[in-house]
Amino acid sequence: MERALKRLDGVGLRDSFDDIISAHQVKEGKPHPDPYLFACKKLGEAPGDCIAVEDSPNGAYSAVRAGCKTIMVPDLTEPDDALRAQLFAVCPLLSGICDYC
Repeated sequence: MERALKRLDGVGLRDSFDDIISAHQVKEGKPHPDPYLFACKKLGEAPGDCIAVEDSPNGAYSAVRAGCKTIMVPDLTEPDDALRAQLFAVCPLLSGICDYC
């Protein structure tokens, strides 16, 4: 959590979020669904009603396994065919997710 908060502070985004969660708040971190299930519960939303945006296969698998509509914006690793088949969308640029929101 400390690292995430420092990064958000560093780019001036910390106050843009109502709540911030960390893998330390759940039993199992990514690629398990726990982080997304915890976030959905805190939001009071069903995972199937939520869009998750991820940049890595582990993160994308976490969101998919939780039942979220998952959009991947690959950073270092492209999704393989098995993961790609489970994704709601793949966008080469972050701005591309606007087409799905």
